[in-house]
Amino acid sequence: SNFIPVTLGLGAFIHWWLTKDLSALPMTALVTTAGINYLAADFLSSSSNRINAFQYSDCGTGTTAAAIGQTALVTPAGTARVSGTGTNPVAGTYQSVATIAFTTSLAITEYGLFSASSSGTMWDRRVFTAINVNNGDSISFTYSVIMNAGGS
Repeated sequence: SNFIPVTLGLGAFIHWWLTKDLSALPMTALVTTAGINYLAADFLSSSSNRINAFQYSDCGTGTTAAAIGQTALVTPAGTARVSGTGTNPVAGTYQSVATIAFTTSLAITEYGLFSASSSGTMWDRRVFTAINVNNGDSISFTYSVIMNAGGS
């Protein structure tokens, strides 16, 4: 049989700022294999997977390089996952904003977007230069997925 290849143009980005200094660092994200498999299953009417479940943000102190086979953060910070506020700011874009508060001093170096408040599927994981936080600080993570029509 002959196949007609179709490519989904998908770009995922993360942007963060620390409440105490409002610095910002956008970075390209890494969508995991488990995340793509979850998305593919969402096309089935019999699937319980729903892509709109990816609204839970978490962060940690792990420094292992991000890889598509990962299914969890390497070293979660111990804070509860935060349900982000999802929006569709422009056509073809999904955005989730979540603010994580801290009660201890940590060097935050990883971020993940998940399908549930615990366990669930990790859609994306990013590793970055440490964001040092102290008791009372918070980080607001903005996660954006930009989908483009086209392909071949």
